[in-house]
Amino acid sequence: MAVRSQDLRNGQPSGRAVVAADDSAEVPQQHAPPVRRNDALWPAGLLMLGFGAPLWVWGAKYSMDGWIIGLNMLLENILHVAVRIPQPGGWWMLIIVPLGILYSFVEVKVRPRWGAPWRVLIAMTVLFLLAHGSDLGTTFAGVTAAPGAGAWPLTTWVATHFYVAALWAIILTYLPEVLILVGMSFIVRSGRRRA
Repeated sequence: MAVRSQDLRNGQPSGRAVVAADDSAEVPQQHAPPVRRNDALWPAGLLMLGFGAPLWVWGAKYSMDGWIIGLNMLLENILHVAVRIPQPGGWWMLIIVPLGILYSFVEVKVRPRWGAPWRVLIAMTVLFLLAHGSDLGTTFAGVTAAPGAGAWPLTTWVATHFYVAALWAIILTYLPEVLILVGMSFIVRSGRRRA
């Protein structure tokens, strides 16, 4: 391959042309593969899912405990019924999965939209406040419930300190969903770049 260059005079090519031979034809050039920034996204996404999923289950367990505590308080103090709902254990804890998914979906997707008709805006605001308030409240009730005899000392300490329990309830309510959503988006984005 030859390279041709020409002098310019007053913006127009002059009559002299210089031709230079290209020596790179004999020496093959080796190019390194391009570095892709998204190569680190899928391991980061997997790590986020690895942390987010157990935290989500842990938060859902505390939320389920809080719901049982709240229902028992409603039956005993308001309705004056002498029946106590036992805390579910074992395979009955699988009830938390659909309930937790429903909560997560509502917390992530339902937002009051200011451009909506006023009835829709009021309904979405009420649903938004009920979902977030009941999830935070039941998680806080589950965190502060009296731990059993074989509980970890840290769990007992968190349950007896109001502000620490409130912070832990907020973390367990929102951090797992953020980790899961961002981790899934990282995995999806790294898959698109590879294809």
